[in-house]
Amino acid sequence: MKKKIFLLYFVISSVFIFAQSSKSEGEKLFLENNPEQAIVLLEQEITMENVNPKLFNYLGLAYFQVGEFEKSIEVFPKGISTAGTNKKLLSYNQGNSYFALKDFENAKNLYKKVIKTCPDYSWAYFNLAVIEYNEKNFKNAINLLQNTL
Repeated sequence: MKKKIFLLYFVISSVFIFAQSSKSEGEKLFLENNPEQAIVLLEQEITMENVNPKLFNYLGLAYFQVGEFEKSIEVFPKGISTAGTNKKLLSYNQGNSYFALKDFENAKNLYKKVIKTCPDYSWAYFNLAVIEYNEKNFKNAINLLQNTL
């Protein structure tokens, strides 16, 4: 019995260690809330072969966190065109970058694109409702908010 428990412990700890070590340096810095340093490494890492698709989202979000919204807007489509990425999340985050720049038309288009491909993504409805509310389209805002419930 002790042998089985030790073997199980070894397997679980090996998986945990591998999962920790499989993160890129840029990803680690991003997850440690160090976007400035993460950007430098993530820019390099997304050019490598067999790039981890999550890195595009991390890079775009790191640019967003430091207030470089235009650069984040440029990164997200690169991720969208890469196999294995979460296209819904990248489009949503690109919409958020447009929103931060007060480019509400592009933000709305991206939120609508997300809703079309994923009708249960409530954050896209919510952000779209905020835009509609700010544009004094109150009925549209209410309808959109009802979809988030």
